[in-house]
Amino acid sequence: MTARSEGERRYWDCIVGDLDEWHYVQVIGIELGPFTGVPPEDIEDGIERFAAALPTENRLHQLINFSPLHVDHRRTVVD
Repeated sequence: MTARSEGERRYWDCIVGDLDEWHYVQVIGIELGPFTGVPPEDIEDGIERFAAALPTENRLHQLINFSPLHVDHRRTVVD
């Protein structure tokens, strides 16, 4: 995972995958405030919770179709 800031937005480039393949998804921080730090573990956990709500069939492909995802000040990852 890599993280960067551009202006007031924060971006995380993350690798997601299963046993057979992997892909990149991007997470964009929204309404985080100027001094809010978000640990990488919170981003990873948020992606996992978001993916768990998707149907199991083709879950990985459904997840990458939602990219970029967004994370808010409550550390909730949404599409």
